[in-house]
Amino acid sequence: MGMNITQIGPRKWVLLIRVWKDNREHSQRHTFTGTRKAAEEKYYELRQRLREIADASVHLSATKIVTFGQALDYYYEARKNSISAPYAFDEMKRDLSHVPIEKIREHFRRYWVNLRHRISRQTGKPLANTTVNHYTIMAKAALNLCVTDGLLESNPLQKMEILKVIPRDRVFTDLERQRLINIVDQEAPHLSAVIRLAFEVPCRKSELSALTREHLDLINNVIYVPDEIAKCKSGSWKPIPPGWLTTYFRTLPPVEKCPWLFFRYVKKHDKYLPLGDFDRAMRRCLTIAGLKDAHFHDTRHNAATELLNAGTPERALCQIAGWKSGNMLRTYYHRDGLLAAQSVVWPQNRNTLRSQASQ
Repeated sequence: MGMNITQIGPRKWVLLIRVWKDNREHSQRHTFTGTRKAAEEKYYELRQRLREIADASVHLSATKIVTFGQALDYYYEARKNSISAPYAFDEMKRDLSHVPIEKIREHFRRYWVNLRHRISRQTGKPLANTTVNHYTIMAKAALNLCVTDGLLESNPLQKMEILKVIPRDRVFTDLERQRLINIVDQEAPHLSAVIRLAFEVPCRKSELSALTREHLDLINNVIYVPDEIAKCKSGSWKPIPPGWLTTYFRTLPPVEKCPWLFFRYVKKHDKYLPLGDFDRAMRRCLTIAGLKDAHFHDTRHNAATELLNAGTPERALCQIAGWKSGNMLRTYYHRDGLLAAQSVVWPQNRNTLRSQASQ
């Protein structure tokens, strides 16, 4: 069987991988950015991985799923490169692997109640609803996958409650923003480029730390976040703001020494390291700047608001931010009240504006 690779844009390809095992088709669709040769190599890599998943499916289907741990293992083999909350997966694997499927509902209910009363080590408060939901959503997803692939008849956690989440809504003032940038430049200069980009373009921390030089397009002055990195599995293009950041990206170290877009430089060893999870350094800078109630992710909302207020079309902004609809945008958008008032078109002036536009 030949490769099913379709080009959908400059250096962008859709890979459709199909594997047959015991008269059953296993398929996967993947979007890839790079050369044709690199796309072919990725195709073979994904096909081998899909064969392993298919083999695991056949092995498990012979005995069916007996324990919750087996369901988690099966889910991991299929989704290990896209698990959004690995800490939740690891904890459930440790605490609930032994539980028989027929008893998982009552065990998980008790587990869920304990999660709701657990105190976060970072905040000193009970876990946020969003965090608790990570466990529930992943547990349900693992069992749903087993049902879809014929390893279970039904999902015993299908009706488990998903807690209501009130979106976090934190706005930085211009003074707070500049204060934080100054502190980052002094205390954690390896984060200077990241924080500047995040304040101007809606980004996610996990996406930024995973970007490499192949994602940088200096001809079009953009950064591409591919599907496999993006949280919603939908790639997006991030424009590079003019000024400081344009200079930064055009003066990066040689790619053979530093393949990452954002990095840490260890002067003692003359070595470049990936940025990784910079949460601790970021929290330290926020504390020094007197912004204890803020998080890195809050910059995403600020950037979206400023771009929209500046006149960026809503549809374009959703694509840049990686939102599939305008719902998230409307949740976090803080319109400038004065700008909104000044943008009003009065009915009595409508005809005058139309005639001016036609001239």
